[in-house]
Amino acid sequence: MSCLKARPTKHESFSAICLAAEVEFGCGSPRAVCTIRSQQVSSTRSTTAGGVHGLDSMVGRYRMKGRLITFFALAAGLLIFSGPVVAHHGSQGYDFSKRITLKGTVARFVWANPHCQIYLDAKNDKGNVVNWAVELNNPGNLVRLGWTHVALKGGDEVTLVFNPGREGKPVGICADVLLSDGRKLHSTQGCGAPEEPEG
Repeated sequence: MSCLKARPTKHESFSAICLAAEVEFGCGSPRAVCTIRSQQVSSTRSTTAGGVHGLDSMVGRYRMKGRLITFFALAAGLLIFSGPVVAHHGSQGYDFSKRITLKGTVARFVWANPHCQIYLDAKNDKGNVVNWAVELNNPGNLVRLGWTHVALKGGDEVTLVFNPGREGKPVGICADVLLSDGRKLHSTQGCGAPEEPEG
């Protein structure tokens, strides 16, 4: 006999049948068993105290618990996934009190959300090549400023003026770009008016 075929008699309470079916047949959680039972036996209402009314109350409690669990799971997921977004949009790692100018070769230009990036190979004071990662605005904003996805390509000689990373890290933000053909590009990431690169 399967759980779906078990039906209470006139003298058995519906919740007792649900629990007995759960133990005897192992058909899943009492909620699932009782929900199925409630649909099957709605026409054979028991006259015993706690019959169908007790079942409706029990099913209602499980529904409410399920909704609460779903709500808290969604809230926790939102907090977990919004943390990296908040962390990503922080600008604590940059020194906005100064701007530096670097001449170098574009190693790679990344045109992607949430921010485009220029990877620039430039020589330091000792003559060693350092790879800089300079963050720009997002593609949508850059298009409005005259940029395209092919504005820069690997091997282009450029001059960048930008806010450097703190603690001497080779990173930067808010770049103004002077291309070898004389064109100037600005990224306006809330960084003020464009500066004229020396060149």
